[in-house]
Amino acid sequence: MNPFPYILITIITAAAAVLWLARRGAQKRGTSTAQELSGMCRAAMDQTIRKNANKQKIMELFAQNPELSNADIRDELGVTDRTVVRYMDELERAGACHFCRYLAV
Repeated sequence: MNPFPYILITIITAAAAVLWLARRGAQKRGTSTAQELSGMCRAAMDQTIRKNANKQKIMELFAQNPELSNADIRDELGVTDRTVVRYMDELERAGACHFCRYLAV
């Protein structure tokens, strides 16, 4: 069985949902659909920038003190335990942090 039609239907459905949400937001705020779509993109970009900055900060903290705990990082960044674990997992997968495997558990 060829999965292509199902993948195509999923992509079209997701695109339609995003457009519907953008139009709905535009009607509520009196903006255009394009402005709403760019706002969604801008929010996603801001989140990615913040996440990368936090991961860079973790690397700097480890350079200063390789004995850091999850709680130390959480307190320094002001994020949840789960967020620290997720950052550490991502850093370990990227090969950027050999200490991360000890804290990601």
